[in-house]
Parts: sequence; structure tokens; C-alpha cells
Amino acid sequence: MPEQPGTRAVQPGGRGAVRDGQAGAAKLGNAITVDTLARKTTYGRYGVYRSKSYGYSQYTYVNCGKGAKHSVTIYTPHRVGWAIWED
Repeated sequence: MPEQPGTRAVQPGGRGAVRDGQAGAAKLGNAITVDTLARKTTYGRYGVYRSKSYGYSQYTYVNCGKGAKHSVTIYTPHRVGWAIWED
């Protein structure tokens, strides 16, 4: 991707991107272009962003009796995309 003056292409795992530290991570074939001010660096991370939810689980027996409550934390997909920031 040719770079325009004042812009930088941010690609997963490439220059200007934050690596997730996982060996053998899948390569993605997408990129974005952002305007970057002089003496600034733009960083980016692509991924699935999750929402964290809390609750409890409790078993109900066939005789309508209730089992013990157990606290649970779940993560659900919120969105897929880029998070970018400047430093």
C-alpha cells in the first residue's frame, strides 16, 4: 500500500502495530490508513473485543429443588475491528 505524506499504514504485527506475543498467530490480510502528526507514532491492534458479564448458575432438579448458586463471569463478543491510538 503506497503511503501518502502525513499518513501511515497500520498492519497487524507490522511496523507501527502492537504484537500480541502469541507465536504462530494467524495473519490477517487487512490494513487501515490513518493521519499521523509530526513527531507522533500511531499504534494499532486488530481483534475481537469482548464484553465482560457477571452472573450465577444454579441447577434446578426434577423435583423443582434448587442446587447451590455458583458465581460466573462470561465474555461475549462485542465487536471486531481496529483499536488505534497515538503516542
